[in-house]
Amino acid sequence: MTEPPRPRIFLDGYNLALEQGTGVATYARNLSYALGRLGYGTGVLYGTRAAASAEGLLREIGFFDEKGPALGALQLALRRGKGLLRALGGETAWPVPVTGAVVQDGLAERLPHFDELWNAQDLFQQAAVTF
Repeated sequence: MTEPPRPRIFLDGYNLALEQGTGVATYARNLSYALGRLGYGTGVLYGTRAAASAEGLLREIGFFDEKGPALGALQLALRRGKGLLRALGGETAWPVPVTGAVVQDGLAERLPHFDELWNAQDLFQQAAVTF
């Protein structure tokens, strides 16, 4: 007899990605550990600046490289415009592989318990502009 698939719950990673923690981030982090102990599959959806890539290692590097390249005002405006056009068809989140091959200095300390990490580039900024 096969076991039923375990339920998956995804958490909003917006506050978890902030450099300075918040009460909401602390709550979400503790909730992630409790969900894991209860046997739920736990995923976290982030909206960092990391661009999607077909190559898993590049997605991992982009995700954990918090600073990334500095964008000028024109580049930022073009990127946001592109994001708004892309959002018309719906956002796409990409899985972030965590192989351990990438140095995870800053963000690793703030990571909650997870079975899956996903990222949709600038998701929360795009949502703020759209809604």
